Amino acid sequence: GMTPKALEWQKKIRKFVNDELIPWEVHAEKNEGELPKNIEKKHRDIAISLGNYLSRKNKIISGNDKKFSNKENELLYHFCKEKLNEEYFNYFIFGHRHYPLEIDLGNNSKYLNTGDWISFCSYIEYDGTSFSLKYFKD
Repeated sequence: GMTPKALEWQKKIRKFVNDELIPWEVHAEKNEGELPKNIEKKHRDIAISLGNYLSRKNKIISGNDKKFSNKENELLYHFCKEKLNEEYFNYFIFGHRHYPLEIDLGNNSKYLNTGDWISFCSYIEYDGTSFSLKYFKD
């Protein structure tokens, strides 16, 4: 069974879904996907706050809050190099590391990691020819 704390969270989430999300989902379906601007902003703010909380929590729990020191210490760098011994790839793109990286693997092959939108404001862009690491500007 669930712990009392988990049951408490389940109750809160059900209430939020039933009272806040479902009625506005129905509203949007009846109005060509449109929500009132104040509700749209409220839901966006909730999503960002929840994402921030979960991202920080995950880094604390998982220990993935480590910083980049050098490519030799990156497990995914070694994974990419091993894969390149078997087959050629132009790009290896990952996102789970939550740290923006663009590492040359040699022979026109790259390892890219998206980083995150919260701490680094980073993303990967494809321009029709190649992928590259970019950052949102304020």
